[in-house]
Amino acid sequence: MRYKGSKYKIRSLKDTATLIREELKEKMPNCTWSVANPQGHRQLRFTLRSCDKEVRTDVNRKWYNINHYYMEDCKELNDYGKEIFMKAREIVSQYNMDDSDVMTDYFNVHFYEDYTVSDNFSIKTPKLLTKKDKKSDVFTTDFSNFDKDKVEIDIVKYSDKAIAVIGDTKPIKDILRSLGGRFNPRLTCGAGWVFSARKEKEIRQFFGA
Repeated sequence: MRYKGSKYKIRSLKDTATLIREELKEKMPNCTWSVANPQGHRQLRFTLRSCDKEVRTDVNRKWYNINHYYMEDCKELNDYGKEIFMKAREIVSQYNMDDSDVMTDYFNVHFYEDYTVSDNFSIKTPKLLTKKDKKSDVFTTDFSNFDKDKVEIDIVKYSDKAIAVIGDTKPIKDILRSLGGRFNPRLTCGAGWVFSARKEKEIRQFFGA
């Protein structure tokens, strides 16, 4: 056998995909990966849907096919992108095996690898550190570069159990989501983000309201 990954076992491709998906999520919490078996072939496609930083050299390009044999030389990826995909492939390779003989055109692998960047790739906003997060390994930020003076919002009491943040919330939607908000376009006070009333003090302190 030419190659056998340390975690390779005889198992269904579906089970292998599940194991890889779980490990990518655990080992790369700053990324969101899709692991799919397109059209039922012996192939697994690994699509990077989001990351904490930009990975592309051309953000306007809508289709990326990453050659996993030459990731470190891939012109479509910036240095961080190369690092991310090479780390992902290290994880993926552990579950694969290759008993092929190219001299006789005999090919035998557990699965063929296909890597790509999603057409809808986005920069993932890191999760805000809260008391509940302190005991867990969470990618965090304090939004120290956030300019509160440029935010035009109102914080209103929506009910006995909820408050709402309304106004020009689109530029700060990721921050509001990280703080635990839920967007509702049909509030009686206008479209906005709903929070538990227990978070009112935290929200007001964050925005200096």
